[in-house]
Amino acid sequence: MPVRPTIADGADAAPSDVVAERARTIVAEFAALDDWLDRYRYLVAMGERMPRLAEEQRTEENRLRGCQYGLWLVSDYDANAGVLHFRVDSDAKIPRGLAALVLRVLDRQPPAVIATAELGFLDALGLGAHLSAQRSEGLAAMIHELKRRALSLGDAHLQSP
Repeated sequence: MPVRPTIADGADAAPSDVVAERARTIVAEFAALDDWLDRYRYLVAMGERMPRLAEEQRTEENRLRGCQYGLWLVSDYDANAGVLHFRVDSDAKIPRGLAALVLRVLDRQPPAVIATAELGFLDALGLGAHLSAQRSEGLAAMIHELKRRALSLGDAHLQSP
């Protein structure tokens, strides 16, 4: 039976509530920063805190198509917990930070939650106005791939707990 995540207060929470709470937390963190230079620094710092992939995981098979910079994505399904775990790596600081941002919201969630997640918090951050077209396309490609992997698990795993 999948384990239900809890929100900070310890109350039992549905996975979609956890995703929404994680997104609200990120929006609040970004709102507390004075300008876009500070927000970029924060984004880069998030990426730097993310564990690096082992060299043997940085293969063409794991390389994400649609990104101008090298971005590698590895995922594992934890059948006991009923969640997907993602690991992403990039040599470029901004794409790595963007990956860390999205994974803070979607990592270790049930496939059904990932597949149907609304990521409006990215718009609330104002990223669209501050990212190059190539970075925006890379971000969209990464989100598409995370959702594709969630959907690929099939109907047997797409039941929310």
